[in-house]
Amino acid sequence: MQEKNVALRNFLLDRVESGQWPSGAKLPGARQLAVEAQCSFTYMQSVIESLVQQGVFVSISRSGTYVCEHWRRRLLPDTIRLFLSQSRDRSRTGREFVSSLRSRFPDLRIVTGFERAAFEFRVSYDLLQNHRDYLDLAPYFRKCFPDSSQFCEEAFAPYRFGGELCGLPIRFSPRVVVFNRRIFAECGCPEPRPEWSWEEFLECIRNLRRRLPSEAVLPYPCLLFDFFAIISRFGGCFLDPSERDPVRIDSPATVRAVEEYCRLLEILGPPKFRSAGNGPPPEALLILTRQEITQLFPDEDGSAFGAVPLPLPENGRRINVYGVELLCVRNECTDSWRIEQMVSFLLSPSFQNQFGRNRDGIPVRRSSAKMSLAGDGPFDALFRRETGCPAANYHLYSPELCRLAGNAIKLLTVTPRKEVRAFLRSWADAFRFLLRCDGLHR
Repeated sequence: MQEKNVALRNFLLDRVESGQWPSGAKLPGARQLAVEAQCSFTYMQSVIESLVQQGVFVSISRSGTYVCEHWRRRLLPDTIRLFLSQSRDRSRTGREFVSSLRSRFPDLRIVTGFERAAFEFRVSYDLLQNHRDYLDLAPYFRKCFPDSSQFCEEAFAPYRFGGELCGLPIRFSPRVVVFNRRIFAECGCPEPRPEWSWEEFLECIRNLRRRLPSEAVLPYPCLLFDFFAIISRFGGCFLDPSERDPVRIDSPATVRAVEEYCRLLEILGPPKFRSAGNGPPPEALLILTRQEITQLFPDEDGSAFGAVPLPLPENGRRINVYGVELLCVRNECTDSWRIEQMVSFLLSPSFQNQFGRNRDGIPVRRSSAKMSLAGDGPFDALFRRETGCPAANYHLYSPELCRLAGNAIKLLTVTPRKEVRAFLRSWADAFRFLLRCDGLHR
């Protein structure tokens, strides 16, 4: 009976999420749907009623059943939501990832149109903004894996808030700079050297800009993780909880870093953005994680592209901003057995080895990570070295701080460099005010 109910629920939800039944649409009668699904009227009516109770459908007396206007906002039990890069992942590991989930948990639905799900796979930036919405997974992790030394602790540390683990890391990767050899050759520009400095990086951008529009040189670095990857190499940061005044936006190191960031933006020119498309990206330079490389170049052997570390400023820090993908479980999920099963499966050797074999990101299980980094491919040596670098921590543990940081970075793109210091003082004061308010709230 459970399998039949799952099949019928999927039969109905497929039509909603595909757009065949848009918001406000009236459903065909239950008898007609039962004939189409080759089931009894009673079964169909029961599943429709359950989706009415969950807010996907609304039943109007003497009129019929309709798709709820706000169905996307509903949180259904027994659902999984992938983050965007996974849902569009064309790599072998991406296909294996989805296939493994469906095979191991056939009664869980991978949703595409709903904004939330009981189980969600998210990237670190998403989780930082919303970590209060998710369960503490530390008890489940300890129960399934009493020996935590099997895992790369550096991938877990940033997601422990007051002893709670709000997201379970599945794979991670440092960021590197990937360059397109063909574009460099056509522009007559020397390729980046493995240990390049910040000034060499800026000179490389200048040379490329003489021949190319900004959007063909480097994707405009106005997202939080792009920005932080740059300023952390200068020793800058947003917050440092170990300091008496944890706000470091207006510290000398961060001020220097942001001024250099603004130099980069001046060379690139006003922001322009290309439309997403299929195939390898056309930019000369990209800042990417290992899993992004696999997704963007699924059929490339790597010979057309090179990779170097992020540029290191004078007196800078060899530190990296890791891209991490995590399992998060909504607070509304009360199925402890299911959560244990999910944690145990995702960190099992068989599942983690999928990433290791395909060198798609770095699995958090140490034995699988060694497998991932043991090869002699075009980027393996670089990722082996960069994985040994300390990981920078955003320390942005509230939606308010994350939103403020994201909006401030966007404003920086239109702020003249001579006004940067005043801008950073205002930003820092806003952070201090929010932290005081949060302290009172707690």
